[in-house]
Amino acid sequence: MDGKASNAKTELTQILDIKEEDACVKALADFCRRHGDKLPLPGENSQFDELMWKVSEYINLGKEDKATVKRVTERLIAGLAQSGVDIALKFRELIGAGKDMALNAWQDALFSLSWQQLQPVAITRSAGKQMVSLGTIERQLGDAHVELNLGWLVEDDSLRILMQAKDEKSSGLQDLELRIKEMERGVVFIEKTDTDGSLVASRVEVGPGNYRIEIGWKDLVAVTPYFSISAS
Repeated sequence: MDGKASNAKTELTQILDIKEEDACVKALADFCRRHGDKLPLPGENSQFDELMWKVSEYINLGKEDKATVKRVTERLIAGLAQSGVDIALKFRELIGAGKDMALNAWQDALFSLSWQQLQPVAITRSAGKQMVSLGTIERQLGDAHVELNLGWLVEDDSLRILMQAKDEKSSGLQDLELRIKEMERGVVFIEKTDTDGSLVASRVEVGPGNYRIEIGWKDLVAVTPYFSISAS
């Protein structure tokens, strides 16, 4: 450890020992200004994490602060999801013996990306075709509330997508962008919500591959876990 790093560690220890709230907050703010070009990321320095947590208990976040934290958190979550290549759900497992295990993996993956399940998965027949419905999932994306219903038409490997987006007053939000992205081919479908905040894609031909749904609103992005469509 070089001298500068050793001095910074000693200074963090001293700031942690400060009992008076205002003095502790000011000392940390001064430390961050002086070391702004090399501050550790969350998880890289347990002592710094401990100090940030301590100071956060002293400070009441304003509306703008909370909005910033929420925006940064959602970007981090989206970035983590984009970097992962694990397939969370294989559609064909839903109509086989591995259904329960596949559903548990899907629901865990949804929860990790801040989605909530409103309606359960179901297998139905419509117009003579079998469809696996992943039910309805919802999440908040900034000031937009998004509900998404995803279905897989078994015989022709196509997707049915229904989406509804509303603002804080429950009015429809126009121009939320929905994309279907395949892991290797990139975006294979793109459409936006209409004037009442809805989007209906009754049959999107996708074929075998590894997919996820991406929803963009302003500078925010929400993603679903990946799901796999295999050739019959």
